[in-house]
Amino acid sequence: MIIQNDILLISLIYLTAGVVFFLLFWRLISVLKFELFVYMFRGLLASLIFTPWFINLQETTLAPALMVVMLDLITLGSAEVFRAGVPLLLSIFTFQVVALGFYIFKKRPAKKTSL
Repeated sequence: MIIQNDILLISLIYLTAGVVFFLLFWRLISVLKFELFVYMFRGLLASLIFTPWFINLQETTLAPALMVVMLDLITLGSAEVFRAGVPLLLSIFTFQVVALGFYIFKKRPAKKTSL
């Protein structure tokens, strides 16, 4: 059985690597001309990296949902992919809606006030 301190250390390492990769991706993707794609790609990557889900039904230990989906696909077959796949798809959809909202909010023209 995994000790709680090991889980915290592994989670801290994963989150640190995820944040560093996300920040590098943030800078790299900012060169695209079409800003809607920039927001959508950032939302997609954030949801793929940072969405947690339970490792199995009996434990309360969380892991990245993309990793759980892939390992379920390899070990348990395609029928078990939906256990972590549905929350991952909902997370992707939510992040895409939020990214679209940020894009629309940023593109909205500022009100001109006359003095």
